[in-house]
Order: sequence, then structure tokens, then C-alpha cells
Amino acid sequence: MFSLAIANEVAPKHQHSPGLTMTLRDQSGPTAIGPRPSPLSDAGCRTLHANVGALPLNIAVLIPKTISIFSNQEKKAWLTLNCWSVCYVLKILGSTYIVGTDPRLKQMPPSIFGKRMALLFDSLLVDATVALISLITLLYFYFEHKFTYWKKRGVPFVKPLPFVGNFKDVLLQRRSPSHFFEDIYKKGRGKPLIGFYIFGKPSVVIRDPAIVKNVLVKDFNVFSDRHIECDPKTDPLGHQNLFVIKGQPWKNLRGKITPVFTSGKMRRVFPLISDCAVNLKRYIHDLGDYGKERHVEVKETMAKFTTDVISSCAFGIKANSLKDPNAEFRNFGRLAFVLSFRRAFEFTVLFFLPKLVPLGRFSFFSAATAEYFRKVLWDVIKAREKTPSERNDLIDLLIQLKNKGFIQDDEVVKMNGGLSKDESTEKLVATPWLPKQQCSSRRVLKLTPPPSPSVCTNWPFPLTSRLKTLRKYTPFAFLERVCSKDYLEPVTGTELPFIISLHGLHKDPEYFPEPERFDPERFSEENKRSITPYTYLPFGEGPHNCIGSRFGLLVVKCSLAYILADYEVDKCSDTPVPIQFSDKAIVLTSTTGIPLIFRRVAGASDK
Repeated sequence: MFSLAIANEVAPKHQHSPGLTMTLRDQSGPTAIGPRPSPLSDAGCRTLHANVGALPLNIAVLIPKTISIFSNQEKKAWLTLNCWSVCYVLKILGSTYIVGTDPRLKQMPPSIFGKRMALLFDSLLVDATVALISLITLLYFYFEHKFTYWKKRGVPFVKPLPFVGNFKDVLLQRRSPSHFFEDIYKKGRGKPLIGFYIFGKPSVVIRDPAIVKNVLVKDFNVFSDRHIECDPKTDPLGHQNLFVIKGQPWKNLRGKITPVFTSGKMRRVFPLISDCAVNLKRYIHDLGDYGKERHVEVKETMAKFTTDVISSCAFGIKANSLKDPNAEFRNFGRLAFVLSFRRAFEFTVLFFLPKLVPLGRFSFFSAATAEYFRKVLWDVIKAREKTPSERNDLIDLLIQLKNKGFIQDDEVVKMNGGLSKDESTEKLVATPWLPKQQCSSRRVLKLTPPPSPSVCTNWPFPLTSRLKTLRKYTPFAFLERVCSKDYLEPVTGTELPFIISLHGLHKDPEYFPEPERFDPERFSEENKRSITPYTYLPFGEGPHNCIGSRFGLLVVKCSLAYILADYEVDKCSDTPVPIQFSDKAIVLTSTTGIPLIFRRVAGASDK
């Protein structure tokens, strides 16, 4: 016995439309159909012509024997349901569905209905549109709830946009992160801090130097980690980099690498830096005839010079970037930080959306770059272990630490990973604006040729020049820390990003009057004492400060010593004023080259 229970009568206008035919087989007795029973033929195989396209809402079929569902168009059975199967034929807002417990229902193709099956409407496109609108609506209210974080706490904040918060311009690469945080800093004028949102994530820019000191130094135990994250599976070199690594592993690695960058160790690598500086002077000399001006594109030239210094001091090889335009080490170093939409987006995710890192295989170093530097480093280490070297470079120092058991094999790679990046600061960019200092420095350098570690260490001009340059053109112009526990009422919440805008502080007229003016005396010994503490932080401050700042300053002094001894540096008609910077780069990078004129001075060496 079987029964077909119909909730409502079939609308006449649909009775003859094409669809499915249900053929019911039963040997045992009469059939009950609809609101009143009506007998069918006593034949063993009974056919009920029920157009599925015409069936009303909520048709339930209870089957003690078998039921076959035929396609009227293709004249074959698509499905035969077994004994005691239950299926529902549903008609919802004009679309028809057959659902039930039998797994074979999933195999029925949409073509048996003569049209595509949809969930709510006849068209999948309409269904998808409704679903998308519903999702957007839900997300809108979700983010609106998130955007009440600062308002509830009475903290001044920048009004966010739906979904993206205040991060739209960075996401679209219309504004670099450094300049974005500077903009946020300026909007909080007169306030100690100002809130904003990275999508739905509440974040805060600190403006008060006293709070800056607390975050970087006094309360370092609360702010010991950076916000950046790298996936250890897809980017092991980036994950183990001193700039990225967190917690106790960072503390251990930092403690082991610090002795490598002491003043004494820097004196040992000075001859290697000096050799690279000599090559730089020869490179500039070969650009023109004796007595004539040299037009030098400083940005690319100094990038090549820095690559040679890093390859020699940190990797123990000669890259020869100044001599070979296709130098392999230079090409891989450039590849690591090439400015493209994808790489810019990758760095944005790494720094500001770290929870997305495992989902998209985002990496600090590309796989090819990481593999190249790892191979170069291990080849040098193996060669040094077989044949000891007396280069006194950083590789020798790290091998000595390894042999004494202070560090492990893989930690050598970790320590050098961060040194493979390009130096983006145009070291000579400030020099044309300081002609008097060039002359006085040249007189000092003529007394003690060639430059020595002591001369470079005590030479004041490069230091003041460097300080002035770094105030206006800070390479990495923001510091970010993550709050590990509730801190600073009413600004509470774990994993809350705290941002310190270095461009904001360095260009704040409250701390540096006429911030856009290049003042040679701003960092003189007398005036340095009047600078408000924790308003000038080009190398960071506290335990997380830049570990290579002493090394970088020595490189700058040595290169300038060799150049200024023979050349006067000046602007030319093509020198961009002001310098324009990329909106894609995390690190401050000019969008064009920086051409300068190098004029040979009387008594300049021909070597």
C-alpha cells in the first residue's frame, strides 16, 4: 500500500507543463490521492501523471514499495527510490525541488526540469544576488558594531568607512603606510593618542612622547612583540628573521647577535667597508673625463654600493654590483623588495593583517630569494670551516660563536637574513644642501688620508648630515607594537596594535619648528639638548632598537669620506625638489632617480 498526500490542489494552468512523471509500482491495493481517495487501476504498475513543475508547495510522498521518477524530455528513469524512502517535492517561489534522504537525489541533473534549479528564484543569478546582498548587509552591521570600540571608551578616533575602516587608501595603494600613519597623527593634534581602524581591528596612533617612552622602554614587557607575522611553513626565513621573530626566541636570538655589532667588531670589518668605498669612488671617477662634471644617479649608485658592502661584510663574497650591471647578488636583493602591486599587498598583509598570512602564502622573502641567500651563506660557511679565513667579516664572527657553542647552525642563517635587504636611504641626498660643511670636512680629510676608523668615528659632519636626513626621510617611518594585556585605561584590549608615526613626530612643528626646512644647526651639540626625548627615533628605541645602526653609520661615514675628499656634490636641473615617494612601499622609496652633480676639486686623487 502507498499514499500520495498533496497539501493543496494543483493549479490548472500548470497541469500540462513539461516536467517529471512519477510512476508508482505497488501490488497490494488501492491508492489514495489528494484530499479525497480515488481508486486507480488494479494493474501491478500504476502511473500517476504528476507534473513536478505544477506541483504545489510541500508535497510529501511516503513510499512503502518503489517509486520511479522519469524525465518527460529524455524518456528515461533518473531515480528509483527504495522501500520506505521519503522524498519531498517542494515548490518555492516558482522553483521546484525534490529533496529527501536518499543520497542519489544529489545525482539528479538540473536538465530534467527543463531549466536550472535555484534555491529561492528561477535564476541562480538572482539567488546569488540575494545571497550577496544578505552577506553584505550582515557584514555591514558586524563592522558597524566593531566600529563602536573607540566611541564606547571615549577615545578620539578618525571616523571609519564601512568594511575597510580607515585603511582604504593603503589597501588601494594610494598612500604608503608611513604617510597614512602621518595623516592619522596630524588628525589627532592636541590629543595624546588617536584611534583608527584597520578594517574592523581597532588600532591607535600614539602622539604623546611620554606614552611613546612607556611603550618602547618602560613597559616593554607589555609591548615586546611586533604586529608583523610570517608563516613558518611557507616563509621560514622570514619567520625566523630578527625583525619578525617574537617572544623568548627573539630574546635569545637578540642576545646572541648583539656582540657581533659592538664598536670593536665594527672596527674589524672597516677594511672591507673601505674597499667598497674605494670602488665607489672609482665608479664615479670613470663616469667622466678628468676635470669635468659627473652626473650621478645617486639612488641606484648607492644601492649598488650598499649591496657590495652587505655581500662582503655579511655574506663573505664580492658581489661587484658597481662593476657588473647584472650582478646576481644585486638582482636577488632587488627581487626581494621589488615594487609591484602583489609585493606591496603582501607586505600590507604581513604587517597589518597577520591572521590572513596562512591563507594566502604571503611571504617576507620570495621563495627564490630565500633559497638563493641561504645557499650563498651555507656555501661560504662550509668553505670557511674547511679553510679558515682572516677576513674578519660577520661570517667569521658568527662561525666563532657557533664553534664556541653560543649559536646553532640554523641561527647563523637567521642572523644574516635581515641583512640581505637593500639600504633605501639615499645617503648623499642631504649633501648638496650643505656646501659649507663639505668644505670644512674636506680640510679635515686632507689631513689624514686615507680615512681610518678613528677619523670616521670622530668626524661630526656625516653624523649631523645623517641625523638631518633621517628626520625628513626616515626609511622605516613607523614603529608598531602589540599590546599583550589590558593597558592604559581607557585604551584596553589584548593584541591591540600601537603605532608610533616617526614622520608624524619628526615633522611636528611643536618639536621641530619649520619641519620642512633643512636646518644644518638643528642637530648641533648645543641644539641636540633641546630636542624633546622620544620625538626623534630614526633607529627606534629600547630593546627593539635597530641593531645595525652603528654598522650603517660607519658605512655612511666611510663612503662620504672617500667621495668628499675628491668631489663637491651639488644639485642639478634634474634633481627632484621635493623628492616624491612611492605609495606602494613599506620602506620609504623615491619614485624616480635622484641625479646629482659631482665636481672634482683641486688636488683630487686620480686613483
